[in-house]
Amino acid sequence: MKIVGFAILVSIGIAIVPSAAVTASENAPLFTVTISTPHETITMGDQVPIHVVLTNVSDHNIGIDRVPHPSQADCDYRIEVQGVNGNIAYDVYKTYEYTWNCSTALGLGKDPNVLYLKPGEKLEGDTTITKLFHTHLDNDGSTKKSMIFDFTYPGVYVVQFFRKTSIYSKDAEYVPSNKLIITVVAAEPSAAAPQ
Repeated sequence: MKIVGFAILVSIGIAIVPSAAVTASENAPLFTVTISTPHETITMGDQVPIHVVLTNVSDHNIGIDRVPHPSQADCDYRIEVQGVNGNIAYDVYKTYEYTWNCSTALGLGKDPNVLYLKPGEKLEGDTTITKLFHTHLDNDGSTKKSMIFDFTYPGVYVVQFFRKTSIYSKDAEYVPSNKLIITVVAAEPSAAAPQ
């Protein structure tokens, strides 16, 4: 009796495993996001350029919403920086003002809103996250402009990009990139002038 019961349990387990594998592959993202920088150690005040590569890892063509402008990859990504002042997130999809600026820069209406990538095809873009600013009204009604990501303090910063599976769907999920570790070091004091 115990042998029959064990055999039934094994049969059920074998039947469940393939369906679980299919479900896992169906939920796998259709693309990956990889970020890199030429300088992982910088001096306070240096620029932080980021190169972003989106790769179609599926076995079919996929549509990518909005073609990133070559110099403005930040227009299509959520960016998070964890540093000495905590975690700061910048999400273009939730920032109406900057979305408008990006749309203007992208020239939507002339360029396609969707780009189709073949399996293995890549979409690359660049941004400099130390050049991202936001404007806001101060208490006195004046307009203030400030950096979104501040790399002016020595320490270790973790940078990660996220790309929505679709910008038009409320249920769309974010696909995370790898994490970059950026180390900021203090500037060396200038050498004394020769006598």
